[in-house]
Amino acid sequence: MGNTPAHVQHLIPPPPSVACLAGINLMGIINSNTAAALQFGIEKDFADKTQHVIFYDLGSGSTIASLVKYSSYEAKEAGKPKAISQLEVKEVEWDEQCGSNNLDALLAQHFAADFAAKHGFKAEEVLGNPRTMAKMRKQIRRTKEVLSANTAAPVSVEELHEGIDYQASITREQFETLAGPFFEQAARPLKAVLDR
Repeated sequence: MGNTPAHVQHLIPPPPSVACLAGINLMGIINSNTAAALQFGIEKDFADKTQHVIFYDLGSGSTIASLVKYSSYEAKEAGKPKAISQLEVKEVEWDEQCGSNNLDALLAQHFAADFAAKHGFKAEEVLGNPRTMAKMRKQIRRTKEVLSANTAAPVSVEELHEGIDYQASITREQFETLAGPFFEQAARPLKAVLDR
């Protein structure tokens, strides 16, 4: 069984011939959220109960939310009744334009513009420099990690642009205000699944 992201599954041509070339007997393709749902429920007993679970994945390039119903049905095994667990993917919503890379870019642009203003550069000059922005995005990932457990985080990049170091800080409140529109966009697939 192979898996693909839900938002591209309908675009990918059937790969049995590719799998065959690789010596793999491909039985089918499922999306990544269904694979997560299978893993979650594989050893759980849903006899005599129904459970709904939402899976939410904020990936690097897309956001996916799915609602999965777990239940059971009765079958006979060796003439005796036995409860068989099953899952049904009820809803799947995604935004293929919203991922954590978008958040990183938003924060990197904010701090690069701050650096440009502090040091007399044009914002476009700093934002247009791939090496500068790569350094800034690397620091932004660290800053997000610190903010996940603290109320403030430093932003510090050595020789960010033309040999000049950059020092700043951001509070969790400032981060949430700056990233508010991103969080609203990232929540849309989840809200769409909940509203159905």
